[in-house]
Amino acid sequence: KVDLTHRQKDQEVLLKKYRIRGVPTVLFFDRQGKEREDLRVETDVGKKSFAARMEKILENAPSP
Repeated sequence: KVDLTHRQKDQEVLLKKYRIRGVPTVLFFDRQGKEREDLRVETDVGKKSFAARMEKILENAPSP
């Protein structure tokens, strides 16, 4: 979790690495640490849309 509302110099690396243009931005990563760009959120989305993205990323997660 990174708070980008008050930007600092050390955050620039993350902004460039993940191509973050503004807030809100939510990134989802698979178990190998690779971003699932198809699930990226860059605007305010509704609860159902956000929950659907979370369900997709959890589809491949191991069961507890």
